[in-house]
Amino acid sequence: CDDFTKLTAELFEESVKAVGGAFNVEQHAVSVFIEAEVRSTTVFQFSRLASWTMRNVRTALGQPPWDVLFPGTATGSLLFAQSISEIPERELQQPRVVVLDRAEGDEDIPHAIKGIVLGHELPHLSHLGVRARQAKVVFINSEDTTVFKDFKKGWISNAENWVKLVVSTGVEAISMEDAVDRPEAKQDSDTREKVKIDIPDPESKRALVVATTDVSKESAGTKASSAGILEAAAKENRDFKVPRGVVIPFSSFQRAVLAGGPELDYFGILQGFDELSLAEKEKRAEAVAATILYKFPLNQDIVRKIQGNFGKETLIMVRSSANCEDLEEMSGAGLYDSFANVPVSDRGAIAEAVRKVWSSLWTKRAALSRSQYKVPHEKVLMAVLVQEMLEAELSFIMFSNNPINGARNEVYIEMAVGMGETLASAEVRGSPYRLVYNTDKNRAEVLALASFSYSLVPGGDNLELEKKAVDYSKVKMTTNPGWREQMTRRLAKIAKFLEARYGKPQDIEGVVIGETIYLVQSRAMVK
Repeated sequence: CDDFTKLTAELFEESVKAVGGAFNVEQHAVSVFIEAEVRSTTVFQFSRLASWTMRNVRTALGQPPWDVLFPGTATGSLLFAQSISEIPERELQQPRVVVLDRAEGDEDIPHAIKGIVLGHELPHLSHLGVRARQAKVVFINSEDTTVFKDFKKGWISNAENWVKLVVSTGVEAISMEDAVDRPEAKQDSDTREKVKIDIPDPESKRALVVATTDVSKESAGTKASSAGILEAAAKENRDFKVPRGVVIPFSSFQRAVLAGGPELDYFGILQGFDELSLAEKEKRAEAVAATILYKFPLNQDIVRKIQGNFGKETLIMVRSSANCEDLEEMSGAGLYDSFANVPVSDRGAIAEAVRKVWSSLWTKRAALSRSQYKVPHEKVLMAVLVQEMLEAELSFIMFSNNPINGARNEVYIEMAVGMGETLASAEVRGSPYRLVYNTDKNRAEVLALASFSYSLVPGGDNLELEKKAVDYSKVKMTTNPGWREQMTRRLAKIAKFLEARYGKPQDIEGVVIGETIYLVQSRAMVK
């Protein structure tokens, strides 16, 4: 219904304003016309009926209309906001419990935020969900818009008061009360130490493009080196495959910095970044990103070598692999950009994608996140992982230990139709398949079936993904319980194999095409 409303608004908005203005119709009447048009449709009425049915089913089953992402207790001044990105810096000078209308799914969480109540569903393994667990931010989201509106209405008069939010996996999922022993309102202190980053010295003789199996964490980042380890592991384990790939290492980025000469002054514009105000940081980050995108020289041999490693008709994924992401101390997942649907035959498209990945080192979100975690900006580098693009039927993220309850004998899996960006962000409203496999009992449990109305699929002649309606009557994960259990068991077996190989619990991403499981990434679960 949300997507239908948005499309209807886009269809009518300009013409309604023009006609209303021409006939001197009152502005209020003009503004409510579209709303009335939406409410009169069968789609809206069916949506209301479905919502009513779901509420009653949930009540009959004794299920709370809340979904717990990270349980615990949070105390802070109560703040209501549309989204995290719209909260001004001046509102984050003390501990906060935040009630949010919406989330993008890949934003960073400011240090001042101790608890979040979100007004819609969110994949547990989205970037935002992972960051909340990493930072131990108490987090719960509503699965019922009416319940969320009632919650807001009941607490809106307490805005700016100190409250205690308690989120539990028990019968009462959420409770909030005035904080009796609240601390004095003061600027929230950040005592985190700087994240240690090991930077390789520039190696002028290193190849511009290298095989994934020939890179290390020090030369190309955790993501790229992990792809090489997975490729080697796939040769000894027939349970999964890994897409073909190559890497543009850190040294190529470093050479681009040096090749720009003194007039480029890349490191000069990084000086004093953390001492700037929020507005100045955003402006400076924009300037650095533009410098990389438009002024960094890109050796065309890089493009030619990429083309030489893939077939002419191949589409590729051009992915970030920074030295400050996928760390055990700091995930950084989703902060840096990757691009799908890049044709190998198009040199310009490859060059554009590489430049965009390099420049994503300095998106506002990435730069502010590094400041929050005290990462030294002058030491961050970007490598580029280039892999054959897989048009996924199903995408999954799985943890070899259950991140929700900490159980080591449980593999937790979230899965969606189409490309994995559906899971990593909140761009598509709904919930994924949620599965748990207990390795002691050899038993698969279905926590939820997917409800996303759309999947994300490769677009036409661009680097973006497009929405496509999902028909769950044709998806085996929904219609075939036997196949679903077998797939869950196969994925769990792979998760435990990789946990043993790496020597620590793993956060794994991959896709399913037909009966074949492909892995694109495995990294240590954040501490």
